[in-house]
Formats: sequence, C-alpha cells, structure tokens
Amino acid sequence: MRKIALVVAFLFLATPLFVSAKPARSPHEDPSTAVTSIDLAALLTSYTGSFSAVSSGQYQNARKLLDELQAARIPSEYRNLANRFSPLASQLIDKMDDASEQLDQTTTLMATNQFAAARAHLDSAASDIREAQSLLGDIDIATSAMKSALGTLAAPVVRQVESAYGRLLESSARLGSLLSDLDSRQQFLSDRQTAKLAQLTPTTLTVNVAPSEVFVGDRVTVSGTLSGTGPLPGREVILRLGEDTKTTTLPDGSFTAMIDIPYIYSSQVLQALYLPAGADSDIYLAARLPVVIKTDFYPTTLDVYVPARTHPGLPTPIVGKLSSGDESIDRTLEIYLDDALLTARQVKNAFNFVIIPPPDTPPGKHKLSFTAPADKRHAGAVKELAIDFSLLPITADIILPPIIILPWQAEASGRVTSAGSPVPEETVQFQFGGAVSSAATDANGNFTVKLNTPFGLTLLGSQEMTVTVTPTQPQYEPLVIKRKIFTVNSINLFLMLLIAASLSFFVYRRSRTPVMVATSSRQLQTLIPESQPPSKTPFPEYGFAGLSGVILSAYFSAAGEIAGLTGIASGPAMTLREFLKTVTPKITRLEKPFSELSVLAEIALYSLQQPDAEAAYRAEELAGVIKKEVHRAPP
Repeated sequence: MRKIALVVAFLFLATPLFVSAKPARSPHEDPSTAVTSIDLAALLTSYTGSFSAVSSGQYQNARKLLDELQAARIPSEYRNLANRFSPLASQLIDKMDDASEQLDQTTTLMATNQFAAARAHLDSAASDIREAQSLLGDIDIATSAMKSALGTLAAPVVRQVESAYGRLLESSARLGSLLSDLDSRQQFLSDRQTAKLAQLTPTTLTVNVAPSEVFVGDRVTVSGTLSGTGPLPGREVILRLGEDTKTTTLPDGSFTAMIDIPYIYSSQVLQALYLPAGADSDIYLAARLPVVIKTDFYPTTLDVYVPARTHPGLPTPIVGKLSSGDESIDRTLEIYLDDALLTARQVKNAFNFVIIPPPDTPPGKHKLSFTAPADKRHAGAVKELAIDFSLLPITADIILPPIIILPWQAEASGRVTSAGSPVPEETVQFQFGGAVSSAATDANGNFTVKLNTPFGLTLLGSQEMTVTVTPTQPQYEPLVIKRKIFTVNSINLFLMLLIAASLSFFVYRRSRTPVMVATSSRQLQTLIPESQPPSKTPFPEYGFAGLSGVILSAYFSAAGEIAGLTGIASGPAMTLREFLKTVTPKITRLEKPFSELSVLAEIALYSLQQPDAEAAYRAEELAGVIKKEVHRAPP
C-alpha cells in the first residue's frame, strides 16, 4: 500500500493528467471503505501513468512504474485483476518500444541508401506493431473487467474510482493512436524503400584478405573493387574491423588497405561498406560485404586450488597451473576477492604462493576470482571459486585459587592459544563481584593477573567469575568463560563471630544469676494481703526471685503432671517450647492452657523485665486448671 501511494504521488507531480491529491478519507467516511477505494483508485492510476509515459516515449519510466506496482501490496480482491493486467501492459510496452527503435534504425539506414539492411528492420517493426495491436485489444477487455469491480464499492468512494477508471480509458485510447502512428510510419518507410529501390542503381563490392588466416595482432592486406554499372573510382570504402579504416577507390574501382587484426580471441568478421554520399545518394544503392577472417591465438587454461575455508588476515595457500602453449613466458595472474583486487603475481606454468585476505573480511561465503589477462597472442582466462571465511576459535587454560578470601587480592594465571599456537598481545579480562581486572598475554600467550576482590555482604559461598578474551586480531573469535569460585568474606565472618561470642557471654551470665523460686501456691498466698482477692487485685511487685519464681513453680508443677500423664519427660537439653511441641499430640484438651503457661514461663526466664502479679496469678490459675483436668479424665 505504501508503494502504491508513492507511485500515485509521483504521477500527480509528473503529468497534468491527474487531479490534485485528496485526503486519504473524509472525516465522515467508513475507514475500511476508504482504504478499499484508495487501493483500487491507485491501481487504476498506476496503469494510467505507465501508459502516459509510453505515449510520451518514456519507455523506461513506464517499466519502472509497472515494476513498483508489482512490488506493492495490492489487496487480495484486486490481485487477480493486477496479475492479469500487468503482464499485458508490460508486453505492450516492450513491443511498442522495440517497434519505435526499429523504425528509427530504418530511417538511419535509408538515409545512406542501405535499403537492404533497412528492410529487415521494417519487417521487424511491422511484426511488433501487429503484436502490440493484439495486446491492446486484450488490455481493453481487461479494462472492462475492472469496471465490474465498481459494483462492489460503497457509494461514497465510487466517484473517486470512476475518475481513475476514466483516465485509464483515455490513456489506453492514446496508446491506440500511438500504435496507429507507428503503423503509418512503418508503411511510409516501406513505400519509400520500394520507390527508392526502383530508382537507384545497385552497387557491388568484392573483397580479398591476405593472408586468409592470421594471428591476432598481425597485419593483413585488404583489397577489392567497387562497381555499379561499371567501376566506381574516387569513392570512399569503409573497412570496419574494430576501428574503421577508410580507403578510396582508384580509377579502375579498386582499393587496397592494411589492417591490424584486433586482439579478439575468436574468428573475426570484416565489414566492407560503401555508403553513397552527395550526388551518389540519388544514383546508387549502398553496398555491404562481410568477410570472415580466421584468426589464430594461443588459448589459455587456468586451474587453481584453494582451501575451502580460510581466515581473515591469515596466509592462504594458492596452488595452480596456467597454460597457454608457450610455457616459457611470464604471465600476470590477478586475484580478486569479491571483485576487489587483492594482488597480482607473475607466474610461469605451475605456481604456488600464499595470499593474505584483508583482516576485516566478514565471516561467510565469498567469491575468489583469478584472472589471467590476455597477452598479445595469448588469450585470457578466468577462474572463480567459492571460499568460506571463518574465525579461529581460541582456548584459555586458566589457573584460579580454590578459595578467595575477601577483600584481599588473589592471583590468577593462564595461557591463551588457538589450534595449539600461542595468541600474543591480547587482553584477558576478569569480572568478579562487580570488580574488573585484566592482563595482556605475552609472546607465548601466558598471562598473570592480580584479581580485585570487592567487599560484599556475602559471608561465604560460591560466586561466579567471568573471564573474557576479546581479540584485537580479527581472525580470532571472542571467548567467554564462566567459573564458580568459593569465597570467604573475612570481615563479615569476624563480625558474625564477635556477635556470637557476645550472645554466648550474655547467656552464660544469665544462667549464673541465682533465682529464688517459690515452691507452692501457699507461699505465694502469704505474700498477698488478705484484704485483696487474688483474682481481682494485682499482686504487689516484689523482686525478680519472688514473682518469676511463682510463675516457674506453677509451670514446673503443671509440667510434672503432664509428664506423668503422657510418659514424656523433659530432658536436660530440651527447651520449654520443645517440650510443649513434644507433648501436644497427647494432651488435646490441655494444649491451650499449657501453651499459655509455657509462654509465661519463657517470659519469666528470659525477659529483662520482672513479671507482674497478674501474670503470676494467671500462671497459678493455669497450673490449677491443668492439674484438675489431669486427675479428672484422660486427655
């Protein structure tokens, strides 16, 4: 669609036959209908432009418009129409172009009384005109078929398409007029030729070449006669072989000339011409006589072998043989890569040398051409071969430390090679944890590098290291290697050990603090004033040993009951929470009070704040509930 739009834009600017451009669709049009109308209108307008170019004698422009139309995206509903119309239009353009050219050549030949040669062009033009008239009839039928497509369009767009269709009919009619003009011109020239032939006197040329067989580059003697009703002295005879050689006839009508045989390595044809000029134009017909000259030369054969694959910038062997009869002479051999001259060598018979392709030759298939230019009697030869360019793979043997202690530097070393040979002066880059280190290979491909090891939050574990070799020498492929390295972050490890030691010391100090534990609820009650009921009045705040001891006493009392019930005893290394988790499956009804009591006991053990009296009372209450339930029924 975009191509069609460009074609239409060109036609509007190039010829007065078209109306000015309009919007792609008016604001109230249905968009889908508008697109369809433009497609068909553009199709018709493109053919109109092509026909108009033919009417103006611009055959190349006409072909170009058709080519662009064929490459455009034509809607499927009009593709069959275009597939039928375009070939007809293309053939019509070719026939009319050829007919016009044939008539032009006829006019030129008849101007010098070459009526025999003109007759062939006239006959060819007549044939082209007849075929063009037949094609134009087919195009008129196809144009009528286009008219039927208007019935499928919506009313708002019919006017635009009908306008384009009307212009197409007009351009087709002009083609018919042009064909009539060509036909009339052909008939006029034919009638003129017939009349001239009746009026003019024929002329005759005889030609002799000595020697009749000769090497290219040698000289021959051309002699002959020119006569009409008798000898024609003082007339110019043209001897055409490569360049024109002109000679003048003697009083007896004879002529002689020396001609050098061009370096054309095949049999050659000498054309002898007499073209009447001046007063002779009204008296004599032109004369033409071709003479074949057998030319000798040394044919050249060229055999070349090259490897199927090579690499940019590296020596590539060339082996072959150049034969041309005389093996003692040096011949020039030109080598081209994709039509660009690489080098030229002097060779004699068999040859063996190396070439170095450009380092920037891209990988892939290329054409390598060998040309032995013609050298006097020795013909030339050409040989073309396909060659594949690829990059050389490289390998890197890298030695890395098994463990890297962060953030101190570590050392890596290795060797970079390709096909067993060292790769010198290339950079090996290491990327590790965001830090980059690099080193250059020496003449043997070896390298050593101090690795930068940045500080991170990781304590220890494997980290990825990326090793990259990006060659500056174009024949090598880039290389990327990924390795896992075990790292230990010494700073983070020290900090973690320091924290662990501090926690251990704190736990140790807590475990050494004496705890005074109340052993019964009666002891707790003696601490509570009798005027204040336990359930309603908070216990007075006593020291750590007192209230914490009450809570722990209640817990141990309840835990003992549960241990007796379940048969599960708390080990010395078992925490309160682990004991709770262990007995829970066997104390379904007691799970909730014992869980709450365990939480209160943990707070009493580990909290830095003293529990209050309410917590102590609650612990006693929970212990009582548990004891009651244990003695009443199984869980």
